[in-house]
Amino acid sequence: MASLRRLILNQNNLRDLDPKIQFLAKLRVLGIAMTLITKLPPNITKLKKLKEIYVSHTPLKQPKLALAMRGIEAIREFFR
Repeated sequence: MASLRRLILNQNNLRDLDPKIQFLAKLRVLGIAMTLITKLPPNITKLKKLKEIYVSHTPLKQPKLALAMRGIEAIREFFR
């Protein structure tokens, strides 16, 4: 799993992202659109290769959905 580059979890009843996501060092794309996730773990910023994150239609509160929709760089800045 350490070589995983795309993780698409869209359209399911996930409520949380496992903090162990930080160990997916090669992850470039993360899709959590249309899930029940309300907050992203701060360690998501450790995913240095992550370039795209899809969060539409989630009840995100931390960071707020509007900020997260601006992309991973905005999320990194939020957690700084």
